[in-house]
Amino acid sequence: MATPSLNIWHIISLLGAFLGIFLAFVILLHKKGNRAANLFLALFVIVFSLRLFEIVAFWSRYLVDFPYLISTTHPFLFLFGPFLFFYTLFLINERKKIFPRDIIHLLPFLLNVLIYIPFYFLDPGIKAEIVIRAFTGGENNAPSAIILIYIMQVPHLFLYMYAIIARLKDYNSEIVNKFSAIEIINLKWLQQLVVLFGIFTTC
Repeated sequence: MATPSLNIWHIISLLGAFLGIFLAFVILLHKKGNRAANLFLALFVIVFSLRLFEIVAFWSRYLVDFPYLISTTHPFLFLFGPFLFFYTLFLINERKKIFPRDIIHLLPFLLNVLIYIPFYFLDPGIKAEIVIRAFTGGENNAPSAIILIYIMQVPHLFLYMYAIIARLKDYNSEIVNKFSAIEIINLKWLQQLVVLFGIFTTC
């Protein structure tokens, strides 16, 4: 297998991830505006940035040297949709607080963590060998449950994308005569962000 190294795209991605973490803390420390919406936006940026770190570590092959990090952020894929969804709900004032029933949105993430627990406790050498096989085209012995998770993450994300866009469309139809053009533009930006993010994460 090739020696671990960083190319220009890896470096740009790492810079983006570091910037994302910094931006998340700026959002959390911001005292004005919709604090609940800002919280979910910051959480989304944090989990996305951490996921980006692992993706760069994988493609740069540095993950072989740090096998205990393998797939630690994979369950985050099931947090992207819920965090953006609740950000949207609080942003358009459809929600004022979180209810106990909302825990259902975390069930796919928690199930993913539960399924991955045996993998997390594997010997680091075995984990490193899995990454090496991924690059050399060796046999993939991933459990069927993990394969199913990879298949389900795409429809899970698209389900939340659909729900977000539907909420925004309903909201836009109600605010034409109530809100300024600036606020309407911001919501269009959010709708575009959701679509672009969905395309990016599924490529």
